[in-house]
Amino acid sequence: AAQWDSIDDVAHRCSLGGRNPSFLGREATLRISRHLASRRVFLRSFDAVLMSVLGMLNEPQATTRARAVKALATIVEADPAGILSDQRVRTAVRNRLVDLAISVREHTVDLMGRYVLACSNSQEALREYYEAVADRITDIGLSVRKRAVRTLRDICLQHQDNSSSAEIVADACRRLSMRVGDDDTFRDLVMKTFQLLWFSSPEMAAARAPQIVDVVVAASSASTASDGNADWIAALFRKVINGANGGSLCY
Repeated sequence: AAQWDSIDDVAHRCSLGGRNPSFLGREATLRISRHLASRRVFLRSFDAVLMSVLGMLNEPQATTRARAVKALATIVEADPAGILSDQRVRTAVRNRLVDLAISVREHTVDLMGRYVLACSNSQEALREYYEAVADRITDIGLSVRKRAVRTLRDICLQHQDNSSSAEIVADACRRLSMRVGDDDTFRDLVMKTFQLLWFSSPEMAAARAPQIVDVVVAASSASTASDGNADWIAALFRKVINGANGGSLCY
């Protein structure tokens, strides 16, 4: 009965404000929804459920730890700012980045990436988790490196026009260029990223010129140091030029 008394109170206040109590409006409806939701058993026990999931992160079975990280990632998608504002969660997630199991590290990179991308307007979130994600680009696990590459790609494309993120985007581009030699999947992904980032239009290519030079120099230096090659750079420029001449790519 108490919950309906509270709802009646809301309706009464709406009527005092000159509103039709049969049509409460958005604000009153939201307040009523929150009030009813707060009485649900699941919501009241959320903290206990969360602690149970965090406990699973320390289970001896790698599959259990991986599932726990995936469960947290689902929660992050629904409430990115809320769940990772909890210091217990942040500490637990960071610890999984150095988990012995490749699958756990992969899902942890995915979780952090989802959070950073969901909080696209938060420089704090980007700066807090970028380095942790970017460092996984040299992970010994192939699937972890691929997940990190995809996350850095998404960060570059999401923040390419944000001057506050210019330093991070430039660093991400340099790191991406270092992974081209891993296999064809990496090569194609990195080339496509730079294609979108640099050559979507003549104006964009001109604006990105310093960044292009920076990445080419970094990639060439890394290639020389590792006795590899930087043929992908030439391939990228040939693809752009052929596309421009044929009218099928970029500008």
